[in-house]
Amino acid sequence: MERKLVMESQGKNHYKYVVFFDLDRTLMDAVSGRTMAWQAFRKGLMNARELLQAGYLSFMHKFELMENEQIMMKMAEWLKGISEESLIKLGEEVSQKRLIKAVYPQVYPEIKMHRDGKAKLVILSAALSYVCLPIKNHLKFDDVICSHLAIVNGKFTGLTKGKMCYGKEKLARVEAYCRKHNFNLKNAYYYADSIADLSVLDAVGHPVCINPDKWLYKVARHKSWIIRYWKRKWSGRIFDFLKKAKDLIVIQLKKIEKNIHK
Repeated sequence: MERKLVMESQGKNHYKYVVFFDLDRTLMDAVSGRTMAWQAFRKGLMNARELLQAGYLSFMHKFELMENEQIMMKMAEWLKGISEESLIKLGEEVSQKRLIKAVYPQVYPEIKMHRDGKAKLVILSAALSYVCLPIKNHLKFDDVICSHLAIVNGKFTGLTKGKMCYGKEKLARVEAYCRKHNFNLKNAYYYADSIADLSVLDAVGHPVCINPDKWLYKVARHKSWIIRYWKRKWSGRIFDFLKKAKDLIVIQLKKIEKNIHK
């Protein structure tokens, strides 16, 4: 027992500091929720009406015309009755085929720099675990702090499990995480792109703004925070465009074929 306690104590001191990374538009040039919604539609997990609603909610979120909490609650309702296993598979597929390819190339040397500095790497995102975990595994991060959905008997209830990891809730989770793992928040880093992440950026000692939106850009300039612009290669963007075009053509051809056989 004594030997075990010594080993656990050494493990707690293994990391010198913690680095938090937002997911969408920070680690990767993609919006995971939008990508998941499109693939869910293709797999029959969402109907056309729900897909249009998802597009509308994405628009409302982009221009901050609706609270993120409300948007996530509405999206959770669409999944009511769907098995968790189907979303796990969808998340893995979307991550492997789309999201991992959208990771900014500048991310990898940044990770290496912090790894060499003995940092603990954590994804901090409002996105669901079904997207965050595959990205965590690909990038070999140490942990994930994200949003979760309520499940009963292996199926989604249409409700969230606790609060969504967004805004002040994101800060509350960061503070709790640092207390639990004995990290000094003033030694922590946070990489983010949106003004919605301001509370966490303000709290950490090393805020880093990646491709900041216009509101965050103004704050970052005023506070002399680090601003970086990470980009994907054009070949990756062209591939995504062609893939989406192909998907649309396939869907239309299936509709035509269905009408012919009526």
